[in-house]
Amino acid sequence: MRKKIILQLLFLVLLPSIVVAASSLWDSLVWDSDSWDTSSGTTTTTTTATSGGGTSTTTAASTTTTTVNADNVTSSAKSRVTYSLPYFHISANNVTYCVVSNVSSDNITGLYFAMKANSAGTATGALKEFTTTKLYSKMSKMITFSGDSVYFGNDTVGLSSELGSSYSYGGSLVFYSTNTGLNCNSVLISCFQGTSSPKRNLAGIVCQDNSTAGAGGKSIVAGY
Repeated sequence: MRKKIILQLLFLVLLPSIVVAASSLWDSLVWDSDSWDTSSGTTTTTTTATSGGGTSTTTAASTTTTTVNADNVTSSAKSRVTYSLPYFHISANNVTYCVVSNVSSDNITGLYFAMKANSAGTATGALKEFTTTKLYSKMSKMITFSGDSVYFGNDTVGLSSELGSSYSYGGSLVFYSTNTGLNCNSVLISCFQGTSSPKRNLAGIVCQDNSTAGAGGKSIVAGY
């Protein structure tokens, strides 16, 4: 009887540790709902014996997962710059033009926009990728936010599913490179709004990067 009581007490003492360990294991197996995966393109080959004495070969792609969501772009040896922009409007009189300059020595290999808020409070934060137009080193291009679409060179992404019945919204532009040269000092942006001449110069932009160029070796956060 005494042995049984001791075992029960020992189980109660260890129970919190068991719960924490199980929770950590579960978190490591569950994906973020805003994430998507890319494949590395590598393959694996499996050879098996057949009933006729020969062999059959099966080739399947193996994947390397890159996590990409509205707040984070993670992959080995990539640098990232995120601009938070709060002031877009679907009215034709409030079209917004943003000029982006890549003054770094790196090519920007990925560009995304994610709507993070709208006037109805229903934005999804889903990423919209500009897949065709590139922003190479020492190059400047314009991004246009007009109605429910965003235009960048030969690319157009639609925002109607995120807007719903909303008339205004804010979001984030995310730039990343396979090298480490991008930061808030090397990817520059300036935005103008309206159809008047001259157009309204917009403030309220916040930039954040994942470099260690800021004070104390921290990433840069700059607003203007």
